[in-house]
Amino acid sequence: MASLKQRLSKAIQYIIPASLEGRLRWGSVMLVLVPSLLFIMFFAVYELANKRQEAYDRLEQTVNFRRDTLISWAKNKGVKFQMLAGTQNARNLDLAGMKIDFEAALEADEKFSDFIFVNRDGKVELAINYPLNIDVADSAYFQRALVGLPTLAEPGTSQVDGEWRLIFTAPVYGFKGEFQGAILGIMPIAAIDDVLGTMGFGKTGETYLMDNNGIRFTVPRFAKEENLDPSATVCYLKKDEMRGPPISSLTSSGITSYINCRDQQVIGVYYPIKELNWVIVGEIVESEILEPVYTLIVSMIVMFLCVLLVVLPLTVMLTKTIKRPLAYLLLGSESLKNRDYSYRINNDDIANAPKDLRQLCSTFNQMTAIVADRGNYLEEQISQRTEALKRAVNNLQQQIHFRRKTELLLLQNEEKYRMLFAAASDAILIAELCPDGTPGKFIEVNEKACELLGYSKNELLELTPYDIVANLRAGAKPVVLKLNSYQNTILEDSYIKKSGELVSVEVNVHKIPLNGRDVYFAIARDSTLRKKMEQEMARLERLNLIGEMAAGIGHEVRNPMTTVRGFLQLLGKRKENYDNAEYFKVMIEELDRANGIITEFLSLAKNKSVDLKMRSLNDIISAIYPLVKADGMLANQQIIVETGAIPELLLDEKEIRQLILNLVRNGLEAMPPKKRLKIKTYTEGDEVVLAVQDEGSGIPDELLAKLGTPFFTTKEKGTGLGLAVCYSIANRHKATIIPETGPKGTTFYVRFKTS
Repeated sequence: MASLKQRLSKAIQYIIPASLEGRLRWGSVMLVLVPSLLFIMFFAVYELANKRQEAYDRLEQTVNFRRDTLISWAKNKGVKFQMLAGTQNARNLDLAGMKIDFEAALEADEKFSDFIFVNRDGKVELAINYPLNIDVADSAYFQRALVGLPTLAEPGTSQVDGEWRLIFTAPVYGFKGEFQGAILGIMPIAAIDDVLGTMGFGKTGETYLMDNNGIRFTVPRFAKEENLDPSATVCYLKKDEMRGPPISSLTSSGITSYINCRDQQVIGVYYPIKELNWVIVGEIVESEILEPVYTLIVSMIVMFLCVLLVVLPLTVMLTKTIKRPLAYLLLGSESLKNRDYSYRINNDDIANAPKDLRQLCSTFNQMTAIVADRGNYLEEQISQRTEALKRAVNNLQQQIHFRRKTELLLLQNEEKYRMLFAAASDAILIAELCPDGTPGKFIEVNEKACELLGYSKNELLELTPYDIVANLRAGAKPVVLKLNSYQNTILEDSYIKKSGELVSVEVNVHKIPLNGRDVYFAIARDSTLRKKMEQEMARLERLNLIGEMAAGIGHEVRNPMTTVRGFLQLLGKRKENYDNAEYFKVMIEELDRANGIITEFLSLAKNKSVDLKMRSLNDIISAIYPLVKADGMLANQQIIVETGAIPELLLDEKEIRQLILNLVRNGLEAMPPKKRLKIKTYTEGDEVVLAVQDEGSGIPDELLAKLGTPFFTTKEKGTGLGLAVCYSIANRHKATIIPETGPKGTTFYVRFKTS
């Protein structure tokens, strides 16, 4: 550090002149030069940023307009194209009729170069200009058609001539909903240039499109203006990972500066067009935007140099009027240093000096005379004061030694207290007591209190018990008011965390003296887990009680129901009852539904026998997947299965099938059409997890605590036994069900122990 200071001092001495005259001149130059340079620097930074921002704003407006135009164009083409796939000829696979429709569509829309029908095996079966029997089964657009998804203007190379084309695809379904094939629309890649148009921003600005592989497929502006063959440039239909906008994905937009395909530094913005899997880019060469600012900066530098040339002569004149009186003062100081008090400055020699310096020289003469008179007196006083100071120093040293011993003892005791306080497993909070006995701000808290409440220590020390204790915030009187010194009480309460969440605690509140006055001392322990366990045990007891009741009455109810059902079937077959056959059918169906409810009711029994064997949870999911997939298709919903590598478990296959079906059907009923439900399996620690995730609107907080309660349901025709059965099945498998819900959906986690 000392070496660094020495080097810095030498550098300053080298830069700044040693003489006063040189420093005055140097300072005058700096007073002009430094503000000028700072002004130019800040002006340059502001103007360059402003020009860049203006360019970004104009580019962003243009790109947004072009993006909206492209989306509208593609959707318009896609709607017309899907109408072609939904014609009666297409759904009946009438190739002759489809050919007439294709020719009419080509005549109506000249942008398309061909329409093609591909059968369900991916082979071209009908085309106007395209060769037949070409296999496109492996293409991405055909694979999307297989799952019912259309393709809008996907750029790609033709399998016939290798040329780039825009491809539209729409799946064709028969009248029974079976997949028949797909209709393809082929459009030259150049057609998109007419839709995109030109940007019209500066001499070098342009907008263009890139596909999801980073390949630009619109003709560059410079190629049009210079009459170049676009395919001969590195900017068109070629991928260059070293140049172009730094696009990481099709889900994010950006505003940045980069090197384009012509090795030019450009300012650009890019936005994903998610509907088309494209990225639209707008850019302009940076030098075109910033060149006016550079010109203005050069002009300002020239102007400030001219001002500096005017200031220098004035500085020389000012320096001479200041230097002479200072030289006389320097000689006088040297005389005083040598104890020569006879030196005086002649007023005639400094007649042209500034008034302040003349006054300083006069004061110097007076001071010299006073110093001569007071010198002897001061020497005597200094001797007396030195002796008194020595005595005071000896006394102070004794006091310091005693205080150090006392402070060391206090530090040792405080360190012991701090270790116990910080290492406590419970939250400890100490607050001052106001004159009226109510608790005030916290004066000390331990790390466990910060962890429990979610505050930092500094944040918590700014609060009072009224901010974190739910009862106090609701208006209750503090219990500490009823306590005397060294008294305590234990109570159940709720603390409010920083997030607003309530946490149940068991609190031991004390009133103890500290530093001469009573303080509020609380030890709090989180009781949330204990209460949750008590609630879970109570819920399981209710399920077991209901299950035992069901087992007791199920036999007595089913026998009469079977008798009634048999007589209803016999009566319904009599001729005189044919007119009422529909009513008999309804009564039998209702009896069957009641019998099904009793079956579910019996599943709640704690002592129900289970056939536990080592089985694969993934195999059970695969076995019932066709059934749940059919349920999803009927509701226009998609079911996704993601099974991970998991060990075999002791499972009752029938009960696990019922658990999965109940959770899946609940999820499907909770979602609107065109949503997805996901079934996942994976391992987490020593547990195998089954997760059923839907994309519904979530479960309200007031209903979440009632999940699994028998006969509780929000569905019009529900029995309220589905989730109750799931909880009973999980309990018999020593598993737990944990729901997580939010506005974007609900996930039920079923956790099985592997050992």
